Amino acid sequence: MYTQRTGHRPSSWFNSRPGLQSQGVMTAIKIARATAWLLVFAAVFLTLAPRSFRPITGVEHHLEHFLAFAFLGLVFATGYPNRRLVLAIVGIAMAALLEIFQSWAPGRHANISDFAVNAIGMCVGVAFVAVVDRMRRAIRYTKTLRRAPAPRLVSASADSAAAAARPLHPPRAHR
Repeated sequence: MYTQRTGHRPSSWFNSRPGLQSQGVMTAIKIARATAWLLVFAAVFLTLAPRSFRPITGVEHHLEHFLAFAFLGLVFATGYPNRRLVLAIVGIAMAALLEIFQSWAPGRHANISDFAVNAIGMCVGVAFVAVVDRMRRAIRYTKTLRRAPAPRLVSASADSAAAAARPLHPPRAHR
């Protein structure tokens, strides 16, 4: 059966790619990707803009950085599920570049502790998504094992008794 609009069989593309079987998963990934890139632009702006543009949250400075970059890593890892190691490396590089660029922004200063907190936050966000995904897959795997029929176990003694009762060759008819 082919669809009228595309001329292709429905869902054949999704069924050939594990993990992308439902349209809802693709939509969630697209939303996460768009959100992640918007958060990058917000992080760049808030990092390089004058302090007067930064919101006052009342949270300690390093905790604020950690939470912001952990959230950024979490959203990126959700949007790019097969690129987690690359995301962690790029996140560390981005944190370093932002701190370097801050030294050229008027009224801002680069700080190695800010870089460390930002990089650790990004890696923690990516790692959190990886752990949750691993747990989700393990749970799904155990559920499929429960649904599978149990293998039929035959004891060796029952097998040998049945084999001893059987003749080696079927009897031949005499002429």
